[in-house]
Amino acid sequence: MKAIGMDDSEREALLQCVAAILHLGNVVFESTGDKQCQVSNPQSLEWAASLFGVDFERLTFVLTKRTLKIRGQGDTCVSLGEDQAFDARDALSKFIYAAMFDWIVSRVNQSMSVGPGEASKVTRSIGILDIFGFEVFEVNSFEQLCINFTNERLQQFFNANTFKLEEELYAAEGIAFEHVSFVDNQPMVDLLTQKPLGIMNLLDEEVVIPQGSDTKFLHKIVENHSSNVNFKTGPKSQADSFVIVHYAGPVVYDVTGFLEKNRDTLTPDALQLLNTSGLPFIAQMFSNSDNMTAKDRKQTLGKQ
Repeated sequence: MKAIGMDDSEREALLQCVAAILHLGNVVFESTGDKQCQVSNPQSLEWAASLFGVDFERLTFVLTKRTLKIRGQGDTCVSLGEDQAFDARDALSKFIYAAMFDWIVSRVNQSMSVGPGEASKVTRSIGILDIFGFEVFEVNSFEQLCINFTNERLQQFFNANTFKLEEELYAAEGIAFEHVSFVDNQPMVDLLTQKPLGIMNLLDEEVVIPQGSDTKFLHKIVENHSSNVNFKTGPKSQADSFVIVHYAGPVVYDVTGFLEKNRDTLTPDALQLLNTSGLPFIAQMFSNSDNMTAKDRKQTLGKQ
């Protein structure tokens, strides 16, 4: 951080923000009945609130309740269940961490920038490729589907540029060549993304349906893709699962929690709270959050 010119106050604020995220991740919720919950270890939340520079009571509200804007009826406050509160905690942590990453990239660009008169003389750049590898665990959920889908797209890009485009170029220029056989994963990508019945599209659709559920989502994808060679029903011992045959091999996915994980659970209340932080570093990062409308933000993580 010193190497890119960060001063002491910037480094301290960045590390303070990291510490706050770690404390936030330690917060645990317990059910109080009737789809409501409370924080069972308030000390961790107090530390997080202090480090974030926000009010403890407001942070508690953001994690355990949600304000709904109902046309013609004003604002309505609804309580979150235990599982929903954990999702809200994780969504807030991820959002802040992502904003920190963007800030660091911007700060690196600022440090490497040159004056207008020097632009034609000096060019400085840095490229970072940070991707997940293919994942197969004992239990695979929505996170693994997103990661493996990203790897499918990377494999598709590699195939297109290494094989397809090169062969088209050779053919256009009349150059004799020997065809190189490769596994084309385009059908796999179509299974996930082709509208309107791709698996990710059906998941987004199920999220917005009032009575949508993980089980109904599973029934829909089985109904629409049971004949697809890249799709299989889950083993009998895992009733709430399905199998996708990726280019790297088959993966069994458990649909439990798919809908909730796919929702963008970061609420306007959370954005507003971060905007009012007493820590200038955080307040600056989220200074435009009040102007971020539902239209600006993708409604599901799958779309993002």
